[in-house]
Amino acid sequence: MFKKYIAISFVLTIAISCAPAFLAPTETITINAAIEHQTIEGLGGQMESHYEYENDTEFWDLLYKDVGVSAVRLGGAMGTDFNLPIFTEEAWPVYKIAKTYGLTQFPGYVHAKPEWKSPQVINGGTLLRQYYENYSHYMVDAINHIEEATGVVVTMNSPFPEPSLGYNADPASPYLHTFMSAANYRDFLKTYGPIIKSAKPDVKVYVPLEWNVHQSIKYANIILSDPEARQWVDGLATNGYGWTSGKTGAKEWQAFADLARKYNINEIWVPEQAHCTTCGNPPADPAGLITAQWLHEALAIGNVNIWQMHLLIDTGQYDKSGMKGLVYSKHWPCKFFVCEYWSNGITKEGYAFKQFAHWIRPGAIRIEAASPDPDILVSGYKHPTENTFTIVAINKGSADRTVNFEIHNYSSLSSLSAYRTSLKEDTKYLGDVSVSNNSFSYVLPEGSITTFASFMLKNK
Repeated sequence: MFKKYIAISFVLTIAISCAPAFLAPTETITINAAIEHQTIEGLGGQMESHYEYENDTEFWDLLYKDVGVSAVRLGGAMGTDFNLPIFTEEAWPVYKIAKTYGLTQFPGYVHAKPEWKSPQVINGGTLLRQYYENYSHYMVDAINHIEEATGVVVTMNSPFPEPSLGYNADPASPYLHTFMSAANYRDFLKTYGPIIKSAKPDVKVYVPLEWNVHQSIKYANIILSDPEARQWVDGLATNGYGWTSGKTGAKEWQAFADLARKYNINEIWVPEQAHCTTCGNPPADPAGLITAQWLHEALAIGNVNIWQMHLLIDTGQYDKSGMKGLVYSKHWPCKFFVCEYWSNGITKEGYAFKQFAHWIRPGAIRIEAASPDPDILVSGYKHPTENTFTIVAINKGSADRTVNFEIHNYSSLSSLSAYRTSLKEDTKYLGDVSVSNNSFSYVLPEGSITTFASFMLKNK
């Protein structure tokens, strides 16, 4: 497992956009460990399994020990029939291997059968009301099958991923969807809830898992306004698509978090966000700064507990949409015996993600963090079990900055180890920084992500 830390840890991550080289006035950032927000349950993404790297321990160590992935999920592999051999051969190793690295959050699901939908198609169609009960029991069967095949305990479920996208049946689509209006989804939960909770009381049900935050808010408002449906909802879920280059999701994340608070929901899950130009998201930038800002907005504004990238493993030139993964494999993808990569490694997005995930471990609690500068986005975390303390900030300013950091209501710190990812640096160790009276100053280079920790980086 990803262990052990030395005593107390303190992490600060700063991402700064490229700009002219001059120092702006010193800013003071305040962190208050006494004000607590959500508990972080995992940072990770979707993983595909292939025989080529399945037994490559070096690759899995890179993903789970080095980058620090702490939450994983399968893709659309469950399809509409979990009994097909391809699932045992192709998908199960993802969960089996993750379990050996100590991961505990595992989604479980299956898609509705075509004969239960109108029209009767795999991609698209609407689940007919007379089959609500059939599909509910089928989901229970699928979860049992996953647990028996992999040895993991399924902890979370969402019955209709991106329910608004399946309205038009598309036999050529590579993605499986079942269209459900918000009203139909609401009514389905009244049948589904009692069945899933009776059979799997510990499986958390997340809704509505729309393709973007704005659409998820629309669906969730209708579902949660009905008390009978709401009683079966454990958490909200959404994917993070539809944000063009230069546009952030801050306002939408705030609205999503506010909606959860309104109904006393403390669980928010983001299964997918990616540099997918065909999905309305910006392409990856050379320093990984967009990935860093996505993490900040979801965690610090959206109150997200589990955030996952799509994909974890990079597919290189074979993905035409610009999608980037966090790691790459020397074994896959390959065509005609020619592989995309010569070694296992971490992408720039992976290093940006690592600046967060390597130190913000499951069980960490987000705490209050305030910046007077709208260009410097700040979030803080403490881990009561590991006795670690973390601050993450994204600087969108136009220059290098000298920043003062003041930490309140936390045990005294004496020094911090610094690491940085930038255009030319990949989580590079920079040396130690002295901390006096729980405060310190540091010059933050433009276009960089800097992490300060009170323990040395360890991969094992």
